[in-house]
Amino acid sequence: MAGKFDNKCTLHNDYDYRFICSDCRVPVCDYCIVSKNHHRSHSIDFITSENCNQIFQEFKNNNFQFLIKCLDGDKELLNKSNEIFNELEEEHIHNVNTISNEFKQLHTILDSVEKDTIKHLVSHYDENKETHSKISKKLENNSKNAHLITNKYKDTINNFNIQQIFNNDQNIKGNNHQHLELLKHCHQSQMLVKEKNTENKNIDLLNEFNKVTIENSMDFVKNSIKDTFKIKLSSATYKDPKRVKLGGGEYFIYKDGCVIPNGTLYLALGPSIKNLTIGSIPATIQRIALLNGFNLQLTEGLLPNSVQWLHIGAIRKPLIKKSIPQSVSFLFLLDGFNQEISEIPPNVTQIYLGDTSFKIPQTLIKSVRVYKTPSCKQDLNGFNEVLWNSNGYSQIEM
Repeated sequence: MAGKFDNKCTLHNDYDYRFICSDCRVPVCDYCIVSKNHHRSHSIDFITSENCNQIFQEFKNNNFQFLIKCLDGDKELLNKSNEIFNELEEEHIHNVNTISNEFKQLHTILDSVEKDTIKHLVSHYDENKETHSKISKKLENNSKNAHLITNKYKDTINNFNIQQIFNNDQNIKGNNHQHLELLKHCHQSQMLVKEKNTENKNIDLLNEFNKVTIENSMDFVKNSIKDTFKIKLSSATYKDPKRVKLGGGEYFIYKDGCVIPNGTLYLALGPSIKNLTIGSIPATIQRIALLNGFNLQLTEGLLPNSVQWLHIGAIRKPLIKKSIPQSVSFLFLLDGFNQEISEIPPNVTQIYLGDTSFKIPQTLIKSVRVYKTPSCKQDLNGFNEVLWNSNGYSQIEM
């Protein structure tokens, strides 16, 4: 039984191939012939063994071999695409985690500032509340005494005979000492009148209040927060350099499982490295550069003790104890470095600082010479401090 073959036109799936375009040397369908975008006005022939053979020989000798190469090329392209995307995915996860952690800290700070500010407002309010209560009680007491005195004497004050009251034996010898009560009320009245007539007394009372206002800078803060992180796009074109230039020297870029050429003294470790074991880097290497994005946790012995110069960019992992070889004398902490360093080897005599948030311990500042770029923020109080222009060190990335 004969097999079923695919005779449909590649460009017009509803039509079968029926002719050959002699000008283009390709099979055509009816639609191809009448279409102005394809083969209209071309020379059209019937399909024969002769013209079929010509097309087949070109397919066999040229196009078929090229298709095989295309498949290999597509496979290589896919591998490169996967490599780029994996790095971009790691970068994305790192960026998201960075932003999340920073904003968590910001939320904590904002919450603390909010509570502290409200606490101060409540404290000032309580002070004003206490002042209000003191004034109210004082006025209430004064009013009570004034009413008591005025009500008691409003109908009789003009009829009092002080001498008669004083000489009255009943008042003096008995329990009803009217003259003493009268003296008391005279004294109370005297104090009330004196208080009311004292200049600025009422103003002084009211001045005990403190008006509370707030200076609102939140618009500035909000706008500043919006600019805290800026997303920038740049080409992620695949690059596969063998070497990278840094500070005037050329560093061979190490990759997983690669063979380091004999005589190599300068080595760069980039973000593509997934596996590194003790002995992977030969003990002949004198200088190592950890490029931006390097994401492997270094431990003791991974970097050989032959390394004297160590350049560190914006790496992703902290430098734990003994991860920096004891042989290092010159330590470069370049732009973007923001990790912790658990231990700086005692043999380090010079430290070079770029735009980094890392702070050199004060105990170490006096024992090393520090070279700073103008962008370095740390104040070293003048100890062994030298200005460094950092030419050739602005970027350490692939």
